[in-house]
Order: sequence, then structure tokens, then C-alpha cells
Amino acid sequence: MEKIYYHHFHKCAGSSIVSWLTREYGVPGVNSNGNLIDKFGVAYPLHLYSDSELNSFLLEYSEANWLAYEWGLPSLGIINQHRYTATVIREPRERLLSNYIYDYTNGSTRLKLSEYIRNVSIPFWYHEFYHCEVLRNREKQLPSNDVSQVKQYLLDSFDEIWLLKENKFFLVRGEGVLKGALSNNKNKRRVRFYKKPSIDVKLDDYCVKDTQLFESLLSLC
Repeated sequence: MEKIYYHHFHKCAGSSIVSWLTREYGVPGVNSNGNLIDKFGVAYPLHLYSDSELNSFLLEYSEANWLAYEWGLPSLGIINQHRYTATVIREPRERLLSNYIYDYTNGSTRLKLSEYIRNVSIPFWYHEFYHCEVLRNREKQLPSNDVSQVKQYLLDSFDEIWLLKENKFFLVRGEGVLKGALSNNKNKRRVRFYKKPSIDVKLDDYCVKDTQLFESLLSLC
């Protein structure tokens, strides 16, 4: 079996995929939602590792059938030397709303959506999520307005890419190793609000670059 690295973009069926990977391939090590953690319960910050540090980490866990990470984009060029890399990218407006509803229902915020977007700690993190995630990767510096370069970087960096839109999954490229997880994804439950959040902006006004990126990838399916 080929060793897997799954990159968990937030609110893209990641917890379901991690559960499936655990059932199918076992536990990779002491972890929290798939992120390997140290003795203090803190996730190893793979996205901050130098190439040599990341290489050493991957060698240390070379026997693990799969690894996952969600707190930033590590150097995929290094990971590709060790593992088959896979990810899921969700339709950006759906992902933004899902993240907001998640934070709202667990009590992390009581802001209106417009305020929530403006008050996140990292500018544009929630409404240009994929674009900023790639830009934060120290492996390459990409023009912030060049969606085509971000798209090409993702295609060059991941062996397998799935898209998620309206609870349907689309394979952009790869062998389909995550197909079992996605076909069993049950994340379709209705959300019951203790207090209804205020959706006071048009989502089309946000996620412009991410939406262009997503639609461009979808055209490859």
C-alpha cells in the first residue's frame, strides 16, 4: 500500500476522512483529529518546519500508513518525496458559510457574518481561504492576484484532488484513494440553531478568487 498524506482544509469533510483513514489503515500515532501531537498535546507545526525538519519528521513516521495535517500548508514538495498526497477542496461559499455556522453553533462567535469576516485574526482567511493557504506556504511566493498560478501549484503539488459542491464529490485528478471515505460521508445533517445567525451579506460578494479557483478546477472534471 502506498503511504498517504491527507491535507485537511477546514470544513471540507476532513473529520469524516480522518475517521475513515483510521478505520481502514489504523492509527498513525498519538493524534488529535489526525494531527500528530507531542507529549503536551500540541500538534507538530508542520507548516513551519524547514525542508530538513519536515524530511526528518516524515522519516520518523515512515511506518505510518497515513498522515494528516490541517493547520497550514507544509512543503508539499518534500512530502511528495515520501507519500501520496491527497486533499478535498469545497465550494468556497459553502465552506465559508459552514465555517461560520460551525463557530456560531459552538458559541465561538455571535457576530453577524459580515462582522465575522472582517474580524478574523488573519485577513481574508475565511473568505479567500485556499488562495491564502497556498500563499502562506513558504515553498513558493505567488502573486496574490494570480489565480491561475495558485491552481497550477495545487495541481503540481497534490497527487489527488477532490472537489465538494452541494454534497457531491468530483475527482479532479488521482487514483481515488479517498473514494471510500467520500462515498460514506454522512455530513448532511440539518443544523439546529439555539439562536439563528445573521446572514447579512451576499456570499457572492466574497470568495471571489477562491470561487474562480474552484470553478477552474471543476472544469477539469
